[in-house]
Amino acid sequence: MSPLFNIPFNAHLQATVDDQMMGRVYAYFNVVSHSLTPAALMVSGLLSEWNLLGLCMLLTILIVIGLVLNREA
Repeated sequence: MSPLFNIPFNAHLQATVDDQMMGRVYAYFNVVSHSLTPAALMVSGLLSEWNLLGLCMLLTILIVIGLVLNREA
């Protein structure tokens, strides 16, 4: 964990965790964060695809509305 990352959390850890256990605590958080990275990438991929799909649907609706409003009667 970078010292510039989440400074209040690091300050809390340094104030509450024993100095001899600090390395183990940081190692534990590094393992957890690296283990969750693939899941976070999968979720972000799904969200970006859903946003892209929603954008395409919105553009399609706007185009259809434009065609309907601009047609000659």
